[in-house]
Amino acid sequence: QLLLSEYAAFIELLEQKNRSNKLHLHELWYHIQNVMSSMKMMTDLVLSITENKTHGGLTLTALHEYLNKIIAPVTLDTHLCYYITRRSACPYLKSVKEWIFNGVIYDPFNEFMIFENTRVRKDAYSEGYWENKYQIRNSMVPSFLDEVKHYILNAGKYLNA
Repeated sequence: QLLLSEYAAFIELLEQKNRSNKLHLHELWYHIQNVMSSMKMMTDLVLSITENKTHGGLTLTALHEYLNKIIAPVTLDTHLCYYITRRSACPYLKSVKEWIFNGVIYDPFNEFMIFENTRVRKDAYSEGYWENKYQIRNSMVPSFLDEVKHYILNAGKYLNA
């Protein structure tokens, strides 16, 4: 939100200078350089996500990989990408938390990495019940959770015993 308020203040400053006829083309060009860089970064990010039609964990993977590409040197773009990634991960991590601590799959958009196989009946405690009842949807696992996905799966499974 701080970034948006800074951007709004920047636009307001340019608008005031323009209305008082004190904004020249070379001055405008100078002032918009940082904004252009950030807008290009966001455009690249959005195009990458939309062209690949990613959603859920794949979107978080795309954001995470993009952030890793631009991590050094730390610039306004890095902070902006970090902010977008962090905020985008919140709903997904809420689902992870709900699964780990309550054994509940919260997945309103069918994007979570754990899914319940409804064909396996709860009263049918067969040998393969726990292997088949709850499973990992590998296509929805964000890359930064790949190494711990089985721990996450098992944590929620134990609560459903």
